[in-house]
Amino acid sequence: MLDKGNLLTTVGVYLRYFRSLFNEAIESEDVDKEQYLLEKENARYQLAEM
Repeated sequence: MLDKGNLLTTVGVYLRYFRSLFNEAIESEDVDKEQYLLEKENARYQLAEM
């Protein structure tokens, strides 16, 4: 997203929405927690290693 000219703040807003949707899907058991792509480390989110 950054390479397309979006600001870091914009990317953060989109990721916040994505995390929210994914967390709801996990809670409703539509998605397994193991499929979660983001992990929280030092109060920052990063892509989990696969």
